[in-house]
Amino acid sequence: MDKLPTRLAEHPTVRAVRSRPAAQAGVIDADWLRAVCLDAGGDDVGFASVADPELSSELPHVETALPGAVSYVSLVVKMNRDNV
Repeated sequence: MDKLPTRLAEHPTVRAVRSRPAAQAGVIDADWLRAVCLDAGGDDVGFASVADPELSSELPHVETALPGAVSYVSLVVKMNRDNV
């Protein structure tokens, strides 16, 4: 989280959250997360590591938007092809 832009890092809410003691991050079960995504309306879901070499072109974007992220979640939703 040290890579936050200065303006965001100085926001009062961000400063308050960062001043709290860090909690140990838990492990999220992939089957549980898949069920949550499908229950939320996704037709399919996939997971990928941010460190996957095949996704290296996305790394600058994810580091800017979500510093510290280690995984991607891809939600797939079917479309009505006739309207496209």
